[in-house]
Amino acid sequence: MEITLNTKTYEYGTKIVPMLLVIGFGIIIAVTLGYMAVTNDRGLILNGFIKFSEMGAGIFYGLLSLFGVAAVVIGVMGLLKGRNGDKQVILSDTSITAPKSAVSSKIIEIPYRDVTKLTVHKIQGQQHVMIKTKSDKLAIHASILESKAHFADLVEELQRRCG
Repeated sequence: MEITLNTKTYEYGTKIVPMLLVIGFGIIIAVTLGYMAVTNDRGLILNGFIKFSEMGAGIFYGLLSLFGVAAVVIGVMGLLKGRNGDKQVILSDTSITAPKSAVSSKIIEIPYRDVTKLTVHKIQGQQHVMIKTKSDKLAIHASILESKAHFADLVEELQRRCG
């Protein structure tokens, strides 16, 4: 890839605060429900029709506690993989170069001339731009760029460069 005056670069990586919130929430869930699983001394009735014995309720709390542990693991991995190295989305004169995903170390390059479809999707308040070719696709998520303004600029530049 050739760097020219028309080259634009956007930082792309997992944000620390949301990952720390995932980790914190996971710790709270894991500890609270783990404690409930260990100290449980009664059954549990959910919505009046799912009934657990004392042992069943303890197992249920333990399984829910594992979801908290999973959130911690996902949060830590997101921090490590998303912040490991400087990831960027680069728009050169002829192509876009970006990580395959937010946590991927694989970098792909897509020439603008190969782009068959460029669409912006908004799902439950989260935006991403989907770049498709005959053989590949790349999604760039607004939440992983530095700001919504950077995302808007990226989309505008892509639309201009892809025609």
